[in-house]
Amino acid sequence: MRGKVGEVSKERIARRGTGGRRSKRKAGRRSRTRSSRDYRHLAENLNLVGLPRRRAGALQWGKAPGAVLLITATVLLVCFFVHPAFRVRAVSVSGQRLAEAGQIVAASGVEGRSIFHLNPAGSAGRIPTECPSIERAVVTSMLPNKVSIEVEERRIATVWETRGESYLVDESGLILVRGAIVGRSVRINDSDNTERLPGDRVPSEVLSMVWSLNRMAPDLDAFTYSDAHGVSVVMAQGWPVYFGTKGDPSFKLRLLEALQKDFYARGVHPQYVDLRLDDRPAYR
Repeated sequence: MRGKVGEVSKERIARRGTGGRRSKRKAGRRSRTRSSRDYRHLAENLNLVGLPRRRAGALQWGKAPGAVLLITATVLLVCFFVHPAFRVRAVSVSGQRLAEAGQIVAASGVEGRSIFHLNPAGSAGRIPTECPSIERAVVTSMLPNKVSIEVEERRIATVWETRGESYLVDESGLILVRGAIVGRSVRINDSDNTERLPGDRVPSEVLSMVWSLNRMAPDLDAFTYSDAHGVSVVMAQGWPVYFGTKGDPSFKLRLLEALQKDFYARGVHPQYVDLRLDDRPAYR
């Protein structure tokens, strides 16, 4: 009996030496850490005892001057951007000969706007769309309210005449503006009187035939165009020559020269010469 009691006592002692003592020590540490005395002692060391709690949403008056300054700066900045002194009043235009300066300024859309709200690249891109004679434009803004527009116009190649109006045409066939070239120029009269406006295009095959004929025979500078006969010219003797819009211009001119010699030799005065088909020339 005593032997069993001794074994039980040893077993209890072993438990106390292992888990028992460790768990007791841990419990003691937690107990001391959670005591109000320890927390109060910590608060006194940090000078936090007795401080009132700040209510949620309460205004911190120490930060009020900074907020007022920020609001004031924002209001001043807005007024600065919309102030009339910074609205575009003076717009200078350079480089134009065909288009009017007022038309270019209106197309840019810069006049009357705040200098800070301008988009120079966008304004420059709108000008060729509204003014066909302008090939490219550069818009530059300058404080407080000035804008300069520099344009480059297209090269004039031909004058197109229809319905009593003359239009300047560039090398691509684009009709630029109403007007006439001072001095000698290649002219094409549309006998069909088709309505055309700046921004429209002249058929490319018409221009190609006209320019080729004029380059090889510079005396030919007044042409007529119609859907029925294509490109034609009226010779000095008064009879027309129909060149059409297709075929070899150089061959047509050589053929015309040979026919003229034959007409002169035989005393023939034709009503017209038809060279629209290179392999089947005709006259009447």
